[in-house]
Amino acid sequence: MFAMSELALVSSKEARLKARAEAGDSRARAALKLRDDPSRLLSAVQIGVTLAGALPQFARQADEAAFAIVIVLTTYLSLVFCELVRNLIAMAAPETIASLAVKPMSFIATLAYPAVAVLRFSTEAILAVIGLHRVAKEQVTDEEILHLIEEGAAKGAIGRDEQEMIAGVLELPDRNLRSIMTPLEGEIPEIKSGGR
Repeated sequence: MFAMSELALVSSKEARLKARAEAGDSRARAALKLRDDPSRLLSAVQIGVTLAGALPQFARQADEAAFAIVIVLTTYLSLVFCELVRNLIAMAAPETIASLAVKPMSFIATLAYPAVAVLRFSTEAILAVIGLHRVAKEQVTDEEILHLIEEGAAKGAIGRDEQEMIAGVLELPDRNLRSIMTPLEGEIPEIKSGGR
């Protein structure tokens, strides 16, 4: 659950979360807040994963054959449900999962604040040493917008005329004024005011 929450929060589209938040969804608002503090989010996730990973250690009280079966079964179930299925669920509905998971994640981050603070500080210190401490978020490029518009047109959500119009708008800053302003050929008809 913890890693699925992490993947969903990271994969979720900020614009979709903002739209949900503006519509009154408090969980989407909390998800946006947690996304803005990734080291807190990742530290809380790792604490949850570590605590969940400690549970199989209690199985060591059984004899060695039973222990081996428990380990193999636990590993299999962990790979299937805790890695593969949860990743696919998080990728299929990231905003929904992020909105549902934000309250438990925030609770764990608050409950385990000292450990989260130490992990956060350590992670940010290492990132600072390797020069990645204050990496700015990537900006959306024209190519990404055109790709999304192309996908929307292929699925029928956007018409061809709309696709061409948006592509034209994105090209405007790269064109000079002379190429946009086309002189009229021939005479301009006289427009009379008043009567017929």
